[in-house]
Amino acid sequence: MLLPHNLTKMLKEKNKASVLIVTIIILGLILLSVLSMTLVSFRERKASMGDVRSQQAFQNAEAGVESVLRAIISNTDPAKKISELTNFDCSQIAGIDNAILQETGPTANLSYIAELKKFGYDSANPSTYVNCSDLASSIVYVKATGSGFGQQRAIEAAVIMAL
Repeated sequence: MLLPHNLTKMLKEKNKASVLIVTIIILGLILLSVLSMTLVSFRERKASMGDVRSQQAFQNAEAGVESVLRAIISNTDPAKKISELTNFDCSQIAGIDNAILQETGPTANLSYIAELKKFGYDSANPSTYVNCSDLASSIVYVKATGSGFGQQRAIEAAVIMAL
């Protein structure tokens, strides 16, 4: 059966319109999937950057603990005062000299603060803080807070001294 020329032309144009619509839908789906993969990629990158910064802060805190422990281990005289061990800053906290070691890394973003604590330490009671006039043998805990690129991590380590 032969179709009139106008009807054949109309069917061809209808088919072209259908193909165009299907093509636009497929391109839209591809664009949507690419955009969602890009969004996921940016979120993963942001999360990994936060993890790197957190790890840097942790490593700085670990360096603080190691620095204090190195000073304690190198001390051969248990009657030596903390102020004689290393460069502790005898900061005034509530009128008590609190022994604090603070060092900054190669940039201002990399640093740690190490605090010394003795047995029975109570953060609400400044008289339980280790101060620079205490003996090195009175140190039972070292708490180091590391900073790195806006992140902070803390480590607390027990100190056991063989006398």
